[in-house]
Amino acid sequence: MKFFKKSLEYNKLAQAFNGQYQMLQNLMDNPNTEDFTNDLFILAYIGRKEILSRMEEYNWNMNGRIVVPMMPGNQKTLVYAYQQTIGKLMAFSEEHGYYNEVQDILDGGELFHEFDKSIPEHIKKML
Repeated sequence: MKFFKKSLEYNKLAQAFNGQYQMLQNLMDNPNTEDFTNDLFILAYIGRKEILSRMEEYNWNMNGRIVVPMMPGNQKTLVYAYQQTIGKLMAFSEEHGYYNEVQDILDGGELFHEFDKSIPEHIKKML
């Protein structure tokens, strides 16, 4: 039964990478939006909650293959998916002067907990 749960979580990880990649690309293409900072922090929050927490819990092989349809390339690995999402998010946040805040959220720090408290439960359940 544990194998099935781990497989289900791996599929959820792939979906999270896919969504994170698309949202990040959209933000990078349109950085001058009115909600830029909030959008950046939400991406970091989702990255922590849906990607990093799951990766830490299951400790998958970083060279293992993963299917992320929206990312370029045919044979993607966890390392590649991580770089295309969390890695790019960190670089992008540094370019725009929000590195420390995004890092704090990704680390599960104070800003992460502030965001977590502000998000209604019914929204959290959809993540």
